[in-house]
Amino acid sequence: MSELTLVTGANGFVGQALVRHLLAKGHPVRALVLPGEVSPAGWKGRVDVVRGDICRADDVRRCMEGVAVVQHLAAAVGDWIPWSVHEAVTIAGTRHVIDAVSEQGGRLVLTSSVTVYGHFIGKRACDESVPHGRVKGYYSRAKQAQENLVGEAHLLRGLDSVIVRPGNIYGPDCGPWLRDLGEALKRGTPSLIAPADANAGLVHVRSIASLLLAAQQKAASGAIFNGCDELDVTWHRYFDDIARLFRAPSPRRLPYWLGVTLAPVFETVWRLLLRSERPPITREALNLVAHDNQFPSAKARSMLDWRPAVSYAEAIAEIEAVLVG
Repeated sequence: MSELTLVTGANGFVGQALVRHLLAKGHPVRALVLPGEVSPAGWKGRVDVVRGDICRADDVRRCMEGVAVVQHLAAAVGDWIPWSVHEAVTIAGTRHVIDAVSEQGGRLVLTSSVTVYGHFIGKRACDESVPHGRVKGYYSRAKQAQENLVGEAHLLRGLDSVIVRPGNIYGPDCGPWLRDLGEALKRGTPSLIAPADANAGLVHVRSIASLLLAAQQKAASGAIFNGCDELDVTWHRYFDDIARLFRAPSPRRLPYWLGVTLAPVFETVWRLLLRSERPPITREALNLVAHDNQFPSAKARSMLDWRPAVSYAEAIAEIEAVLVG
C-alpha cells in the first residue's frame, strides 16, 4: 500500500488535478479543505476529507496523523490580493506546515512559482540556478518568502523538502490563463504586449500533477525543479487560440512602454480608491505577458524522468470540448 499523502489546497485548480493523479496511481489521499467548501463528487469514498484552515496551526497538525508526504499547494493566488492575506495564508500557512512536518516526520513538497525569478524573467533563461529576482508584486514576494522558509527549515532543521516551480499553468477550468483571459479578450482589453516570438512558458495542469508526484517519489531532499512543458507556443499564438475558443475579437496590442507606464499608475489609483477588483494591468502580470518566458525543465526531465502530460494540440482540443460542453 502506498504511503498516505496530504494535499493542502486540494480544492483548487492544481490541487484537484493532483488528487486525481494520486488516486489514479493508487495513492491514498487526505485533503485539507476549508469548512463549507464543496468537494468534488468523485472524491466520495476515495479521499479522506479533513475540514480545516491552513491559517490555523492546530488544524494542520490534526491532519498529519499517519501522513508520509505533504503536498503543500494552499496559497493566496492572484496578482491583486492584499498583503495581509498573503501573510496569513501563504506565509503563516507554510510555517504551520513546516512545523507539523518537522514534528511528525515525512516529506514536504512545496508548489511554488516561476514568479520567484522576478526581474530576471525576460532577461535570461531562468533555470533553477537563477536566484530570486526583484519582485514585481505581492504574489511573487510571498512565493519567495515561502521558498525561504522551506529552505531555512531544510538547512537548520533537516526538513525533507522539495520545491517545484510551475510555469504558467493552463488547462480546463483554469482561472487566470483561461477564463479570466477569455473574458478580458471578449471585452476587447488590449492584452498582447510581448514581442511576436516571445514564448508563453506554458505548462499543462496535468503535467504539473505528474511532476509533483515524481518529486514526491524520486527527488533528493533540498532539490528545486522548474515545471514547464517547453512548448513552441508564443503569447501571440496562445492568446489567438483563447480568443477563438471564447469567440472574442482578435487580441489587441498594448505597446510595452505604455504598459510599463500604466501598470504602477493603475495600482496606485486602485489602492487609493480601495478597489477590490484587479486593475486592467498589474506589474506582476506585465512581468510575464510582456516577456519571453524561458523556464528550462531539463533537471526534472533528467533527474525525475518527467515528461509533459499532453501536447498543446490535445490541450486546446480538451479546453474547447469543455467550453462547448
